[in-house]
Amino acid sequence: YPQDAVVWTGETHQSGQDGRHTDRWRTIADWQNAPMSCLGPMVSPATWMPGATSRAADQVMGAPFVVLDFDGFDGIAPKTDSEIQAHIRDSLAIIRWIWEGLHWQLAAIIWTGSKSLHAWFHSPPIPVIQSLKGTASVLGLDAGLIGRPEHPCRLPGQRHTKTGKLSRTIWLQNLIP
Repeated sequence: YPQDAVVWTGETHQSGQDGRHTDRWRTIADWQNAPMSCLGPMVSPATWMPGATSRAADQVMGAPFVVLDFDGFDGIAPKTDSEIQAHIRDSLAIIRWIWEGLHWQLAAIIWTGSKSLHAWFHSPPIPVIQSLKGTASVLGLDAGLIGRPEHPCRLPGQRHTKTGKLSRTIWLQNLIP
């Protein structure tokens, strides 16, 4: 993100027109100077209009990233440890296929601290994103989140409320030339 881009981070409920959560929308430069305790546990891949106080689609200024949320193949969430491990392995294979085979530019892969991975890609053209929705379930993706940059995603280093485990970055685009 550019230093002057406005981004949101916080709890999922920290959004709304009442203005109580205006401190959750800050520029990248402001967030970089904020104490770590102010961040998270969620973030959205959107950039926001100046003065935004709601994670509503009409407040999104831009969508530099699309996040693919791998929740379970054919809409079935993995439950056992072996199912979760297989799901993560298969999700990584699909992420690699999208990256190498479809030539989407991968930015990061986040393990949520539970059963799913979030793959952050630099946003391809909107028709490409829309075309993915039809096959999302088969690919293990949450179709309702595709192309919805206002939706919150787990921020790395944050505790997952259901498992108590910390989310973590398992791959990050190398930004050094």
